Amino acid sequence: MATHCKLCGLSDHDDSLPHRGALVDGRYRIDGELGEGAMGLVYSARDVHLGRRVAIKIATPGVEQAFTAEAASIASIDHPNVVRIHAFGTANRHPMFVMEFVEGRSLREIVEDHRSANAKMPAHAAVRIVAQVAEGLGAAHAAGVVHNDVKPANVLVEAGTGRPVIVDFGLAIDALRRISVVQGSPAYMAPEASSPGEVVGPPADQYALAAMTFELLTGELPYYALNQLEYAKQHQSSPRPLVSAFRAELAPIDSVIERAMSVSPGRRYPTCVAFAAALREVMNTLPMPAVPPVDLSRTADYDSAPEGLRVLVVDDDVSSARVAMRGVRLAFGNVAVRVVRATTGAEAVDKATHELPRLVVLDFDLPDMDGVEVLSRIHEVARGADVRVLVASDELAVEQRDRFSVLGVQHFLPKPFDATVVAERVRLIGIRSGWLPRESA
Repeated sequence: MATHCKLCGLSDHDDSLPHRGALVDGRYRIDGELGEGAMGLVYSARDVHLGRRVAIKIATPGVEQAFTAEAASIASIDHPNVVRIHAFGTANRHPMFVMEFVEGRSLREIVEDHRSANAKMPAHAAVRIVAQVAEGLGAAHAAGVVHNDVKPANVLVEAGTGRPVIVDFGLAIDALRRISVVQGSPAYMAPEASSPGEVVGPPADQYALAAMTFELLTGELPYYALNQLEYAKQHQSSPRPLVSAFRAELAPIDSVIERAMSVSPGRRYPTCVAFAAALREVMNTLPMPAVPPVDLSRTADYDSAPEGLRVLVVDDDVSSARVAMRGVRLAFGNVAVRVVRATTGAEAVDKATHELPRLVVLDFDLPDMDGVEVLSRIHEVARGADVRVLVASDELAVEQRDRFSVLGVQHFLPKPFDATVVAERVRLIGIRSGWLPRESA
């Protein structure tokens, strides 16, 4: 007679997939289902012994051997932009492996956010993400692993940091392996990956990464087709896609994408990292947007303190800028702080380049660019990604907030506001960042 576990609600012969609240492998409490990846279902759970959240992938029947290979592939890679694996075990007789839980959203969702807002992802933000994904792929290739399914849905962007993390190695293969079965996502698939008998290696991941880059920058796929065969024909014989057809100012990127998406693997960049470096080099040559005439009487807002923690307030409205500056000073009290103001995005980037602030209080709507673009450019400054940010706006829709998620922004402030409200938000950021003592809360 089968025994029954009162703790997890399962019999010892139960081989069903776990439900919410079930305890699997003796230590992981299931919170819910996150989605479906290659080879299995992914759940969120909590390690009851260590008290941390984890993600658990449980194999679907019939793929146990490939599932174990996926776990081994992930375990062989140690890089912050590749999901980390903690353990391998079983859940109700199904093989499973336990991974780090990445709190955030997929690049697929972020692309959709921008499309819904009728906006394009800032080029600097897109290239920063691609560069980090390229580093992760480089680590995988060094370990002899080809991801074989690089696409926005398989990259998570961590909330609060903007760290992109490559997930789902379910279709991963050994580097330079001759494939017998076509697997992957046709919209991003390199020509050689869609032809049985061809050798597939790291250049195939580079091709897919370039296709993904095109989508991040334009909001569109490189090619559109009705089925896998038609996609394969497009990737094999159609002209390479042009970013400039959607964003004329990014025309210099066309040649970089064209090379990375060459039909012949030998014509692509030597590595994914080299491709990303070429993108960054081109981005550094692009001009800033034209700056509208600036009223100098509205920009001379500097705190009298010559030293101290530097805060940059970016707002073209003189009244709200001065309220924000008063709120910042109120938040820091006796702690030395220097508050600087910019009225345009270009001015903000220039000031951040010359002297990086620790905190930016950023208006979303500026005369030359929106706040997402401004922040993406500040992130390109050395250590710019470490800057704390408080975004202010008259009306910040969910889609706009989600656009900031790719940059790791967590703090928002509705307009209009008074100095006390600003001080409360800034004080919270200051305490969490270690600039202010906790007793100031």
